[in-house]
Amino acid sequence: MTLQPSTVVATGILDIEASLSVTLLPATLRAFGTPLKLMVGGLVNRTFRKHGEVMQLSRESEDITIILRGRRLGGDAVDSINGTAAQYRFEVKVATDEIAASPWIQQEVLRNDGMVIGGRFCNVISARPQVEKGIIEAFIIEVVG
Repeated sequence: MTLQPSTVVATGILDIEASLSVTLLPATLRAFGTPLKLMVGGLVNRTFRKHGEVMQLSRESEDITIILRGRRLGGDAVDSINGTAAQYRFEVKVATDEIAASPWIQQEVLRNDGMVIGGRFCNVISARPQVEKGIIEAFIIEVVG
């Protein structure tokens, strides 16, 4: 983050003008020893920003919950637990902007992370990056809950 000096202009009443410019640098991940970067501002991110469903991503070792946008890909298969409770299993595709901008130490979706999707708490079973030319454009996440 680069802060530019503020300019103070006095015109009888004190007016303060300030400007802020932010430069986002891509976060790097490693897959099979190869560094990967999270896409910031790509097509998937722009599309989900307009048309995606709001979801929450949380991790026990992190204090901050990430609010992100994504889309359900399908599934909705109902698994019965001892014939008494219904558990949904489906996949979602999430954008990477919010994850890249987060202060999380590991800026990726991991097994056992928690997600709230449509008001329902789900556990992440698996997450795989959608990679294009060495850049992660999205995560495809399988959840159950």
